[in-house]
Amino acid sequence: MKTQLKKIVLKIELVIIRFILPISWPLISKILKQIAKTSVYVKPRPKIYKQATIIISTKKRPKKRSLNYDELAKNWAIHSLKIPNVQFRSDSLLNDADIFIFTNEWFKSNKQHLYFFLPTIILAKRIKKAGKPIWVLVGDTYNLKIIIPASILVALCGGSIILQQNTTLDGKRFGLTHPTGSVFWLFTPDNLGSFKSNVKWTLRPRIMIVSASGDMNRIKFINDNQIHFKNLNYRVIEAKHQFKWNEYCDLLKQSRINLSLSTLQSHVIDQNYLIKNKLSKFTVTNRVWEGFCSGALVITNDNPILRSYGLFPSIHFLDISEMEKSKFDLPNESTLARIAKTGQKKFFTSVLQF
Repeated sequence: MKTQLKKIVLKIELVIIRFILPISWPLISKILKQIAKTSVYVKPRPKIYKQATIIISTKKRPKKRSLNYDELAKNWAIHSLKIPNVQFRSDSLLNDADIFIFTNEWFKSNKQHLYFFLPTIILAKRIKKAGKPIWVLVGDTYNLKIIIPASILVALCGGSIILQQNTTLDGKRFGLTHPTGSVFWLFTPDNLGSFKSNVKWTLRPRIMIVSASGDMNRIKFINDNQIHFKNLNYRVIEAKHQFKWNEYCDLLKQSRINLSLSTLQSHVIDQNYLIKNKLSKFTVTNRVWEGFCSGALVITNDNPILRSYGLFPSIHFLDISEMEKSKFDLPNESTLARIAKTGQKKFFTSVLQF
């Protein structure tokens, strides 16, 4: 009887998540913002805490996951924020840290969207009682299964939801509680070596990596421009998660061109269709930043996020829209090499703030 009841509850919750949450999000957001008035917004800055605890899941990580977000969060806290003591704890073994940090690992592994967010509410009350703030590191800015429990934690306890793919303004427009963005917590000192290349652009093989997974817009774009790609005299590799992580990184570092759309993915719009007016038109994914880091020539959409960091088309990257208009008539190699070098330099001097 218990098992059957549990299955029924889970089915109801899945329906609510798919159809009810997008409709009710504006109301939920307003309620959480009212609650957040009693908590303090804490923007991540170096040397403000001496001890941090990263809350981890007791469940095993998916084998296919390339990056361990918990380890990256620890590296970010130690090296970028200069927190000398960073520990891992499960949510059942909370300690007396100055701040608690959550990543996607905890939200996805523990499925905090289930049981109507009750586990999250209980944990938030425990942390609030201790009087400690929370940083939630997210990449999926508009995934309500993560954003709602993240907002519950931050609204009750204070701290910030830290965005990598969107700006603070994007977060506020969508209704997030205490958002901060963009913060490049995935590009830690340990992880930078995976992407950064000092190989001279003109000495690299003529390889162009094209992001081809995760979005129907990407697939349509590739299909529409296949004939133009063939005329480039480049080896075009469509990245579809077919490589092992180290193979992907090595390929990235020896490529001349990295092409990826920066438009909001179609499935995100579908999931949030009833509140699509709150969504940003652009989201700069890791693949774009990896391209800048590697020293490849980046081809992507000109957008406000890139411009907010002083990255401009034809100076630091090439605009996809202009490339499509010219049927991918690329500038000469010396110009491409200059743009690639300028883009990489700007990434390290302006984008990576700390």
